[in-house]
Amino acid sequence: MVTATDYLDLLIQRLNDEIPLTWIAPARQILEPDIQPQMSLLDVGCATGYAAKAFPELDYLGVDVEEKYLEIARIHFAKNNRVNFLSHDVLREPIDNRRDIVILNAVLEHCSTLNPAFENVIASTGKVLLIRTFLGESQQIHTVPSPKPAFADKVRKFSNQYAFMDVFRTLERHGFEGTVIRDRYTDSLPRYVDGSMRTFYFVKATRRDSTGDNRS
Repeated sequence: MVTATDYLDLLIQRLNDEIPLTWIAPARQILEPDIQPQMSLLDVGCATGYAAKAFPELDYLGVDVEEKYLEIARIHFAKNNRVNFLSHDVLREPIDNRRDIVILNAVLEHCSTLNPAFENVIASTGKVLLIRTFLGESQQIHTVPSPKPAFADKVRKFSNQYAFMDVFRTLERHGFEGTVIRDRYTDSLPRYVDGSMRTFYFVKATRRDSTGDNRS
């Protein structure tokens, strides 16, 4: 993983409440009816773990592949026994033991394809899954060179759009029912991103049989 310095600075500012957490407030609002005491939450692609602050009553596990992010997160939350972090690549496999609630913000569009990452996230979900990514009527796989000049010839950055139909068929296949929710921060209006037009949406999905193993 290549960490851009300016992006790392942004993540630290979010962690230290120096700038607003743009997507967290609507995510919390969407999940509010589902949150109960003693529930567990998995934050996939957690970065510096700033989302943990929006769910203080839940047992929080943040996972990421970027060790620098996790190092910063562990230091910041060192005295909070409800918050833990794990180095994990969701492209390879699900998390052991499903968590009740799983959140996935601005991660899927940077994977080379929708699956296996999406299916691994679904497999990690006990009750409710909330994703935020670029969606549209059709799938569009799009890459640009890494924003860091030293890696521009070797590393490609994905900014994909996935099809609503593919997302919902995948959810259905794994026993979930989903709903599209407008992204309040961007108003779900198209944005120019890395040379393509992209639109953020939330999808909230609930497992039809949520009586399974949801151990934290």
